[in-house]
Amino acid sequence: GTTPVMHVRAITASAATGKLYVSHYGSYKDLRPGGPMSGHVLALDLNTDAVLWNQAYAASVDRGAVTPDGSKLFMPSGELAATPFFYTIDPATGTEDPAQRIPVAKFTDNTVVALDGSRVFMTAFGGFGNRNFEPYIHVADTRTGEVIQKVGPFSAHSRPITINGDGTLVFAKVNNL
Repeated sequence: GTTPVMHVRAITASAATGKLYVSHYGSYKDLRPGGPMSGHVLALDLNTDAVLWNQAYAASVDRGAVTPDGSKLFMPSGELAATPFFYTIDPATGTEDPAQRIPVAKFTDNTVVALDGSRVFMTAFGGFGNRNFEPYIHVADTRTGEVIQKVGPFSAHSRPITINGDGTLVFAKVNNL
């Protein structure tokens, strides 16, 4: 009885809460860059295999990350969508407060949360074919959603990314290298 899971973008899980989150488009009906898209996140209970919720969002979704304590889910609004923000989602209910969106640049893509849960690392293309792309990885405070640092600049779009255990180093694949 939920929206079909189609075109899966990524999964992330919380060991603390035993929940798995699957970001997906819900349909294949317009996957053009910048085109109208539906974004969904499906939450599963890993102990019971029960679907907890399958929430639709205003724009697309992409590769999200949950805090280690399972209290916040950060989700890009999508590499194919011109939306310039990351969602902050309540992982228990799937609800998203637009006032808590983290503004970065257009075409958001990848997310990593530091092991201590204090920072979220986010990438955004800033536009396909755009010479004025956003060449940084944005770092935000997970409590406030405020961007506190930019890592870069990179010579091209960075994706995917990861960080070391204490969040002092970023490892990034950079397009066109």
